[in-house]
Amino acid sequence: MSHGKNFIKRFELRLQSPISSFFRTPIKKGIKEPNQIIEQAVQRSEKPKFHGKYNILKEMISQYYYEVLAYIRCLQHEEQLPPEEKLILQQKTRNEYFRERNMGKRKPSVNQLDYLRKLGYQGPEPDTMFEASSLIDRLR
Repeated sequence: MSHGKNFIKRFELRLQSPISSFFRTPIKKGIKEPNQIIEQAVQRSEKPKFHGKYNILKEMISQYYYEVLAYIRCLQHEEQLPPEEKLILQQKTRNEYFRERNMGKRKPSVNQLDYLRKLGYQGPEPDTMFEASSLIDRLR
């Protein structure tokens, strides 16, 4: 289901959790139709109490519509998981969040850059340890 998470990863880290909840809430209420879920997510994001903080959501949905649909399918799948599996997934997501938050502030290590070269990576040098780590995970 990792491709389903591409959409949410397009947002700044601090916006990912609230935006995710905008989509999860209608799913938890039993709404299954993707366009209804999107409509409710947008409505929630536009509430005055958020002071325009999530205005970007509407634009991102129109720009990455197919990724949004994949994200919704991913969330719907997660909602169907047994409670034990949901808990494991939540812990994994939380660990990934802290990993990104901590590694996202530091430059990539020399070892990471060397390993990327060994894996055949020829693209631009990653800006952070987290980006380097993510590239390594994809290339392995």
